[in-house]
Amino acid sequence: MLIDRHRTAALIQLSEVATAPAEVRTAKKEALEALIVALFQAATPEARATFLARVALVPAEARPWAYVRPSQDGLAIGPQVPPALALLLGQHDDDPDSSEDGNRLPYRTATEGASWLPLYSAFDRWDTATISQYIGPVGWMLPPESLKITRDAQAVEFVPDPQPSPVITRSEAAPPAAEKAATPGPVGPSPGPVNSGASTMIVLGLVAGVTLGGPTLYYAFKR
Repeated sequence: MLIDRHRTAALIQLSEVATAPAEVRTAKKEALEALIVALFQAATPEARATFLARVALVPAEARPWAYVRPSQDGLAIGPQVPPALALLLGQHDDDPDSSEDGNRLPYRTATEGASWLPLYSAFDRWDTATISQYIGPVGWMLPPESLKITRDAQAVEFVPDPQPSPVITRSEAAPPAAEKAATPGPVGPSPGPVNSGASTMIVLGLVAGVTLGGPTLYYAFKR
């Protein structure tokens, strides 16, 4: 099924301009006429007949913007859609096997068309916001919402690792025990350093004095 996405985008834009002030519409009038001529020339006879039947219900003073303005055009029932939509959806496809241009969709009744039903429904009621979601840079595309894929599901889930526990080695297992403080002695002047050789001579002298002086002191006291 051929639905030119570029002409679809142009029809949406001009449909919005149709309700703009007169000076804005005047600036876009040539673009409107070019689009209607291109759609009419490429449409099937059935699509042209539908378009002309709807245009016949439009007052002359409302043309040409009434071609792209959503309205029921005197119809008692049905959604408000622009008459030019019949031309857009009724383009003659002279090369149905070609899909390189990105302007072809599966038919609504085809099995492959099930995923595109929201787009077809949007065309039926002229829901331009929904239609625009399906227009991609290289062709018609299914938006993530239609595939029931949320933004969070498209992203790779990342769960941060918990804070790693510090590795404790044997030397770090426990802090070194504080050295046992020595019992403080009496407060006084600190003794100077004693030479080990002098200490030995003093001790030997005391021993010799006691040994040799013992009898002398004994006899001295006995006198």
